[in-house]
Parts: sequence; structure tokens; C-alpha cells
Amino acid sequence: MTSYSAEINLSPAAHNNIMYGVSWAAPIAHNDDAIINNCARSDSGDFSQCYIALSADLHFPSGATHLNVRVKSKIWSRDWESGYCLSYLYVLDNNLLNPSNHFEHTELWFDYAERRVIDYATIKVPVVDDKVVFGIGKQITGGCLIEMAFYLEGYDI
Repeated sequence: MTSYSAEINLSPAAHNNIMYGVSWAAPIAHNDDAIINNCARSDSGDFSQCYIALSADLHFPSGATHLNVRVKSKIWSRDWESGYCLSYLYVLDNNLLNPSNHFEHTELWFDYAERRVIDYATIKVPVVDDKVVFGIGKQITGGCLIEMAFYLEGYDI
């Protein structure tokens, strides 16, 4: 196995390493039993659970057996409202089943003031059938915005 990371900029904000990004602001109640929809759908904000599938050749080099992924989760209040935001990430299999334990969890309560929380999590995940699938759970009340970005930090071949 050969690991590659030397040619990848490991800065937390290296935009050229972003494989995928998503954001939501519409109110949504949390539901662990909700149908898991594709985060790329324009109506993904209407669902408390969604998934992203990162694919070989599109998001990472073909032939990779494992990815080192850094996830940036940013939650912030807007419009000087009160509210609550929750986001969490987990790994799914290619059939959108068997969720793992959450490897990233961010919450923010706010009351009429701007608040911001930025968390980073790094995980090494196996590539199965040229894909890596992540699940995202969320809850939004009040004037809250959730943003997530997935960065490639390295890979094994």
C-alpha cells in the first residue's frame, strides 16, 4: 500500500482540495428515522437526513483503497433571531445502510446575537466499489445556517 498526501495542501482551508460542499438554512425538524435523500437534490433541505457519495475519478483518484477526509462543519446564526442548529456526520455503506457512529457532531444554541461554531473532523474511510458514502443529519430552527465541506487530505493505493 502506498500513501499519498505530500502533493496535497493540508491547510484547513485549501479550497482546491474540496471534494464536495453543501449548505442549508431552511427550518427542519430532526428525525433519525427519516428517509435518507441525496444531499445534491435541490430539496435536500426538506429532509433531516441525506447522503453524499464521493466517487473515483470525479472526487478522488481512481485506484484509491482508502481516503483521508477532513470535514469542516460550520454552523452560524443569522438575522439576529434565536434558534438551534444540529449537524452530524456518519459513514454509510453503498446501499445507504449500516450507519456508523457519528464521527462529527456540532450543536449551537443562540439568542438574538451572531454565534458561529466551526468544527473539523478527520477520518480515514475505505473505498468500496469506487465510492465513499457519508450520511448527514441535521436540525434547524430560527435563523441558522449549516455549511459542510469535504476535503481530500490523502489516499492509499
